[in-house]
Amino acid sequence: MGRTKILFLLAAAILAIIAMAGCSRLAIASFPSSQAKGKRLLVTLGNCGPADGPRCAQVHLSLARHYLDIKPLTRTAIDNAARELAMAAQDPGMAVQIRPWRRLTRSWKRQDLALKTCRNRQARTATRIANLQEQNLRISGRLHRLESLLQQEAQKTVTRQH
Repeated sequence: MGRTKILFLLAAAILAIIAMAGCSRLAIASFPSSQAKGKRLLVTLGNCGPADGPRCAQVHLSLARHYLDIKPLTRTAIDNAARELAMAAQDPGMAVQIRPWRRLTRSWKRQDLALKTCRNRQARTATRIANLQEQNLRISGRLHRLESLLQQEAQKTVTRQH
């Protein structure tokens, strides 16, 4: 009875390993890496025909969408996508289809610029606060020294009068 149970568990483990290996191959095959997808698109772009043709415009649009799918989305990826969308817009038929994507990239660029501006203001404000705190410490030190001198002079005056 114990030997049968061990054989059964061993067979189940082997089947599980085989199933997991098959699933991992399936997962790898169905979800190519982002870098591989980008390389494939660039190869396709090299063989798409005339630069202002509809086939090339479709590849440029796919490449732009690929750049916008990269996580995390960076300024470079947005710039690359905008450049690809401009190339795709050379085909008049695609220009209308691309318009929303171009608005989206312009919006992200504006937001990125607004974020940088806000961060710069925040940094300048923090610097001003630090400078004011330092100035406050210097003034407090001077005030403390003046109060100390004033107390010493007052004590000298009191001791002379007695």
